[in-house]
Amino acid sequence: MRNIGFVFQNYSLMPVLNVYDNVALPVTFDKGRHVDHPFIQELLKELGLWDKRRKYPSELSGGQQQRVALARALANKPALLLADEPTGNLDSRTTAEVMGLLRMSARKFHQTILMVTHNELIAQSCDRSISIEDGQLLKKGGDNLD
Repeated sequence: MRNIGFVFQNYSLMPVLNVYDNVALPVTFDKGRHVDHPFIQELLKELGLWDKRRKYPSELSGGQQQRVALARALANKPALLLADEPTGNLDSRTTAEVMGLLRMSARKFHQTILMVTHNELIAQSCDRSISIEDGQLLKKGGDNLD
């Protein structure tokens, strides 16, 4: 599982851990692997969360919790990131920043990102888009997939 990062739609943050510890959590589970503190600091700064690092999830807005969940998913520098509506609770400016971070992370760490979104603008910004309509998989352009 160390090569897969997850961003859940409902965040799934640990309520008894502060922001920093929530982000570091997956790395601490990986025996023999040391927490890359400068990388976690970089993630939190990129996501505008560094000043919230000592706050608990209950003290954060929904958008801030979503960004913590994203940072946690990226903390292990996974090969594959599975994201369920990663920008669902974010304003347009923060959505653009998060999508930029995802693109940068994918390039820098050679990651594949599989994302579910209902936002057509986000879908159009991806390298490949597949739609589901009436239970059928569709290629970009609306053609059925074989």
